[in-house]
Formats: sequence, C-alpha cells, structure tokens
Amino acid sequence: MNLATFLAHAVKLEYEAMHMSERLANIVELRGERDVEAFYREMVENSRKHLQDALDRAGYAGVADLPAGDYLWPDGFSAECSRWSDVKDITDLDRAMELSLDAERRAMGFYRQVAVAARDPNVQDLAAAFAAEEVEHVEALERFMGLRPY
Repeated sequence: MNLATFLAHAVKLEYEAMHMSERLANIVELRGERDVEAFYREMVENSRKHLQDALDRAGYAGVADLPAGDYLWPDGFSAECSRWSDVKDITDLDRAMELSLDAERRAMGFYRQVAVAARDPNVQDLAAAFAAEEVEHVEALERFMGLRPY
C-alpha cells in the first residue's frame, strides 16, 4: 500500500469513526446519559483530530473517496463501521459500547496490519502511529466500560 492509498483509507476510517461517535453521543444525550455522552463527545474530538491529521498529510481539502473496489479493508468493510451496518436504533447501551470497542479494536488491527505489510517506511511509520492512537481509544473504552483495572 502506498502513502496516498493509506491516507485515503485513514481519512475514510476516521471520518466514519467521527460520525458514528457523534451519532452515539446524540442518542445518549436524548436519553440523559451525561457521562456516556461526554465520553462519546471526547471520542468525536479524537477522531476529528485524527481525520484532520490524515487530511493534512494527504493535502486533501475534504474527504477523499477511492472507488469502492479500491479500498483494501480486510473483510470488505471499513474497520469502524462494519458491525454497525444493521443497527438502526441503539436501545441497548451495553451493546453500543461493545460495538464501539469492536470498531476501535478492528481499526487498531487494520493500522497494525498495514504497518507490518507496507513496503514504504513512511507508510509503516504512519500506520504504526495511527495504530498507537487506536490503542489509546481501545484502552479508554475498556476503562470506561470497567473491563480493565487500569
């Protein structure tokens, strides 16, 4: 994967992550779940920063889409959205958190896979840096969900 292709993937992934976190924040806000809303608003800002970083590195003015067949997602779906496709309404907050954690783990795995497989040292380094950021997201979700005694 060359740098331009990697950045197109990163832009798409972070854009989807930002919008999914925003959607969840809006849903839990309506339910009065202030602590969960605040957490997801923080996740929105993290994704927004990562998106802007990818856009800046790529020199894009907006989200750059590849033709659908040119994305190289491991199972054909973006790591951040693959499990959300059939979700219309979040009524089970625990399930939403599980899906969020799964999405972050998959994003981390995607970036790690690219870092290992890429031949371009710039792509390797950038993918490793993005993977490290996803590790932070995974750990934040695990802490928030009480899954790990950090």
